[in-house]
Amino acid sequence: MFFRIAVLVLVWGHLETGEGRSITDGDKKQVTCNKQIDLGITLDASASIGEENFKKYKRFSKELLSRFAISLSRTHVALSYFSMYHHIVATFNKSHTLEEANSIIDDMVYENSASKLSNAIVELHFAVFAGKCSGVRPKGSGSKMVSLFVTDGFSTSGYELTNSRAKDFHNYGIEAFAVYPNGKVHENILRSIASRPIAKHLFRLEEKQEKRRSLIDKIVRQICFGSYSKR
Repeated sequence: MFFRIAVLVLVWGHLETGEGRSITDGDKKQVTCNKQIDLGITLDASASIGEENFKKYKRFSKELLSRFAISLSRTHVALSYFSMYHHIVATFNKSHTLEEANSIIDDMVYENSASKLSNAIVELHFAVFAGKCSGVRPKGSGSKMVSLFVTDGFSTSGYELTNSRAKDFHNYGIEAFAVYPNGKVHENILRSIASRPIAKHLFRLEEKQEKRRSLIDKIVRQICFGSYSKR
């Protein structure tokens, strides 16, 4: 792939091709993507997470979204969060700008209750990615379906049911990522959520900004340019 170098005197300088972009923040280039992506982000708002981690989840989600060309013709975004209930706050036909998506994320509420992760997976599958009215683009249209869960992996439904629902989710053709916080996590459930290879779909959320930027680079690169396999 050949790149044309351009210098723009703007808040952001950038290097762009028809496939993806590289944004320069000072002297540091960041991987970005302007392909057709139907990207769903789901945040864990359960008691095991803690309110401070939930705030970190929201910050991370906004930083991740800033790397995509969110528009009618490129990346569409669906947003949700869960605890006892799964709240779908934006479907693919509802939020078409980065500013709108960020505002919706800011309004997400820390529920501080049980973790119905398996229910969230089912609802994402059938109401968001397979829903006729959700705005997801049809298979064969050239758009890639991607789901990113920010969670510790704990589920009141247990491993077996959550694993089974995650497998159905993958088999529908959705590439799935799991990003988890520092502290105690349910590793087996996190691994069941993540697509293969695991090393490119399962990540710990970094606290320091530089490491978090590097993490986001890896995720965006995989979404935009990487391949994956079903479980």
